[in-house]
Amino acid sequence: MPLPSMDRPGRDEYAEFYETYLKQVPELALLEVLQGSELQLRVDLEQIPAELAAHRYLPEKWSVWDVLRHCADTERIFGLRALWVARGDEQPIPGFDENLYARSAARHPTEMVAIKEELLILRRSHVLLFESFTAHDLLRMGTANGSPVSVRALGYMIIGHWRHHMAVLRKRYLS
Repeated sequence: MPLPSMDRPGRDEYAEFYETYLKQVPELALLEVLQGSELQLRVDLEQIPAELAAHRYLPEKWSVWDVLRHCADTERIFGLRALWVARGDEQPIPGFDENLYARSAARHPTEMVAIKEELLILRRSHVLLFESFTAHDLLRMGTANGSPVSVRALGYMIIGHWRHHMAVLRKRYLS
């Protein structure tokens, strides 16, 4: 059942830090944008050559593979947060340290096909997840990383986080 078009999340529905990601998604119809993002993600990933997996634009920066691993980890976490809040769980959701995750991830820069496939599967699962939510579910509020967050804000974050990092990849790694 299609979700009704809604206004964008209010500033009280997410921490200020996430504004960077929400600015990447000017569209209003969250479910339509999520559905369309599957194809766009595939197109984006096809632009990233496997031979650039280990490339870093500066020695201290993440490699292309690290950026993709970070995007997969973060998409998974945002999706879990959305499920958690949508189902009415009132337990606060802890934050995560993206740099710790990056340092702890097993390095397999030659497995670009696998990380790309993982990202596509994650996005598909999140489209299906958000298709299962009601308008009421999307408006539910919870606490993640010590700040209030709504399910609909998390949907925008899923899309905006990827768009943000793809823009960085284009500018710093693929140019």
